[in-house]
Amino acid sequence: MLARAFDEGALRVNDAIPAALAKWTETLYYTPHNGGAQPSIERQVSKALREMAAIAGLNLVVVEPNDKRANVVARFSENEGPSGSQSCYAQWWRSDDGKITRVELNVNFRSWRGIDRCVVHETFHGFGFQSHAHAADSVLSYVSGRTSLTQVDRLLLETLYDRRLAAGTEPVAASRTACRILAEKINAAPSDVRVVCDARLGPQPKAASTMPRWWQR
Repeated sequence: MLARAFDEGALRVNDAIPAALAKWTETLYYTPHNGGAQPSIERQVSKALREMAAIAGLNLVVVEPNDKRANVVARFSENEGPSGSQSCYAQWWRSDDGKITRVELNVNFRSWRGIDRCVVHETFHGFGFQSHAHAADSVLSYVSGRTSLTQVDRLLLETLYDRRLAAGTEPVAASRTACRILAEKINAAPSDVRVVCDARLGPQPKAASTMPRWWQR
């Protein structure tokens, strides 16, 4: 289940297209734009970023909006997003070698999924999870309805930022390596690791998702 959740969340785009691994490799410089509009919600974003950065082993620095180093930006509004709905969404950019270079978290006060879920779900996308793991007990799943990180999420995030997984790793290789890392974390038997991990093919192409495409280079 964990290996499948990793494949579905980290190695696909828009719930459909297999994609190479993407992750941060540098310090996160966070700045909120118009955070004063909803200070309590901005604090939730800041808390989520700090929690996930700590799990990933990344440095997080808060900077002013005009700081040119800013690479994680949160924006707050109640306007319609690109899909035409009042929902939260994340946009991020990466280099050709899979390194995330910028993320913008767009937090909508009127999100129909609820602010708690909106903040944690979209922030998790911002750390390199390009898609969703609907079958897992994860904040990435629309089925589970989680509003905070689960143990599954923590394991997935730790695995993505394990040094054995390099940014830009192609899906099949990334899937097999991630599976072995996850197996170590849950003390899986060697025989089970061989059966489950050695023949993994990564996520398979699916029909295009009806969800809005939030990922872009």
